[in-house]
Amino acid sequence: MRTERALQAYFIKECKKIGWLARKTETPGHRGWPDVTVIKPGGEVWFIEFKSPTGRGVLSPHQIKTLADLGVLGANVLVLESKEEVERFIQKTL
Repeated sequence: MRTERALQAYFIKECKKIGWLARKTETPGHRGWPDVTVIKPGGEVWFIEFKSPTGRGVLSPHQIKTLADLGVLGANVLVLESKEEVERFIQKTL
């Protein structure tokens, strides 16, 4: 996947195939919020940030703080950077 947007779209499509709810997350006024929120059967929630090798590929200070804040609260957070990482995450957490 060459772009972050393409990687997100692939992830959302794969989640839908297996019955997970995955949505692009829009949070006006809050910079740094993860790109996609996933809810799995049973209520397990993940906040996923995507980075691609063709983009900046680096978390911004706002993203680092937000992911850390979510983690402190016990939320599941993850940064995915490739199609292979998407596939590993899905297989590992099925």
